[in-house]
Amino acid sequence: MLVRHIPKLVHLGDADEPVTVGGIKGAQFRVVVEDDLPKDYVPYCSQGVMGEGSPDCVDLVPLSDGVPLTFVVGIKETITVLKDVEGEMLTIDFGAGEPGTKFSQVATQGQRVVDSIEWRSS
Repeated sequence: MLVRHIPKLVHLGDADEPVTVGGIKGAQFRVVVEDDLPKDYVPYCSQGVMGEGSPDCVDLVPLSDGVPLTFVVGIKETITVLKDVEGEMLTIDFGAGEPGTKFSQVATQGQRVVDSIEWRSS
């Protein structure tokens, strides 16, 4: 997986979990960003785009609009990657939101949404 090579991104678990979303195979894994980012690291997400007093964060991969997918330090995230959705790679991400939010609750709710996906032909 592409995100395995991003510094300070810690994988929670030993391996990617194979998943099927709407009949399309992929992988799912959980990650968290460590809190000791290099002092000279200035990601896009820390330049005021997330509001005043932006949290420490890491830019991951560019989204379709060019703005990077961002993970905030200390927030657990679940990533699902589907390699072939009409010839494109699709990444689905859900995290715990605000610090202190129970990840297990968000993960359960997010997984219900992922499990409910049905694809339609274009």
